[in-house]
Amino acid sequence: MEPQLHSWTPNLSTEAIWESLSQESFCAILDVKDWRIGALSSTARWWYQGSEWQHLSPFKVPETAFHFQEHEHTPPFLEGLLAIISFDGRLHGWIADHSIAHHKPTNRWYCWGTNAQFHKLLSTFSSNHASSSTNKRKDSRANPVANPIEHSMTQAQYEQTVKTVQEEIRNGNVYQINLAHQIGPYTIENPLATWLKLTDDNPARHACFWKTPSEMLLCNSPELFLNFDASRSVTSLPIKGTHTDVGNPEAHVELWESPKERAELTMIVDMMRNDISSISEYGSVFTEDRKIRRCGDLLHAEQKVMGQRRADTSILEAVHACFPPASVTGAPKKSALSYIQTLEPVNRGWYTGSFGFLDIRGHSTWNVIIRTLQGKQNENGSMTAHLNIGAGIVYDSEPESEWFETMAKGRAIERVLGQ
Repeated sequence: MEPQLHSWTPNLSTEAIWESLSQESFCAILDVKDWRIGALSSTARWWYQGSEWQHLSPFKVPETAFHFQEHEHTPPFLEGLLAIISFDGRLHGWIADHSIAHHKPTNRWYCWGTNAQFHKLLSTFSSNHASSSTNKRKDSRANPVANPIEHSMTQAQYEQTVKTVQEEIRNGNVYQINLAHQIGPYTIENPLATWLKLTDDNPARHACFWKTPSEMLLCNSPELFLNFDASRSVTSLPIKGTHTDVGNPEAHVELWESPKERAELTMIVDMMRNDISSISEYGSVFTEDRKIRRCGDLLHAEQKVMGQRRADTSILEAVHACFPPASVTGAPKKSALSYIQTLEPVNRGWYTGSFGFLDIRGHSTWNVIIRTLQGKQNENGSMTAHLNIGAGIVYDSEPESEWFETMAKGRAIERVLGQ
């Protein structure tokens, strides 16, 4: 039976629908422009787990278009590969063969799948809603009593490590290093409710909820790593430069005019141009002007880099060639990666890796996994999670200011957790 796009009007709340989807063993809920999409797998098994993924092909993209007529409200993801990549390059991916999508501006709902999959989803929603309505709802706060919250670095240790980085910069060994530390563990009673509240309170462009049998991510990322379309265009929007006081009427000007923040972004954009050039047609790579954008409770500087992917380079090959994202490593990338491994006391895990999808029509988007709680689900449905936060260190960084910048990047999440 051929899959098709179904339009429907739910008789239960939006939150209840996402809560129902989150009960599946393999589930991804992702924000793409004006859409929130839930991707699901009928097989509930891995497509691939490992580090040698660049030459793999998750499916054969059909040579002919689908048998249904696309329109302006056709979701950007229907079915295809969902994956997360850890900072050290491990990919965990699975194939979604059906999905639901909510178009926020019009409040319209769609389901992609066969008639059997569509009706099974409707039945599942009704069943899960009836079951959950008889139970008291768990809230989004973390429980600090069960697990005392610890830091992988104290403020003094972080500031001393910043000074170590600056010494390496003075010696000419590196120009910039993204230095991160970790906070946790948190016990989160209701992971899905926590993610929904976080995205409502502090909206981001590239948020996702990821759940599999082995890991869970509550991601509220504002940063685009790579975007590909069916015409082979590729876009990146690296973020570098932060102002933590959005209530300050001078914040925009201060961030725009800061030589330090401008230099940080310039270095990262140059690296991103180099990465995208390696997978693009000669002469096709260019950049737009630097911009300031509000990302929730922070201001960031960003700059778009674009190119035309070569026909002989697959999307996964292109992602692999550009990975890890330049904004979360430093410059030069290889030297920065070596220092990060030495200077940071804990492995980053999925933090500063990427979550992305590859739709069967050739659409593909990959974020940078920042502003993210990473961990796994416990048997009682709660989540044990850690929060990683970091900052870009350059020659004229002030160690104390860098520490407080990292803490500001985590404050929206900690506010939702009740910390």
